[in-house]
Amino acid sequence: MATYQVHFQANPDHWPTDPQQLLAHWEQTVQAVDALIETGALHAPHYISATEGYVRVDADSKSAAIAVTAPFFPPLVHGDR
Repeated sequence: MATYQVHFQANPDHWPTDPQQLLAHWEQTVQAVDALIETGALHAPHYISATEGYVRVDADSKSAAIAVTAPFFPPLVHGDR
């Protein structure tokens, strides 16, 4: 098993605009990430800004690392900027 560092950058255009929905989104994300940290699958996410950072993941392959993180830290897709 290898450790992968996954860079993420949020796309605020895809975030809810309603403040209550946005708060619920962040709460769900934080809970899910905390659960993955507790299992040892993720290692302490680091934020560069409020919308960008990286996380370390133990996985058998690059695609497995992305599969673990994509629901919470979607990879930057070319053209998203």
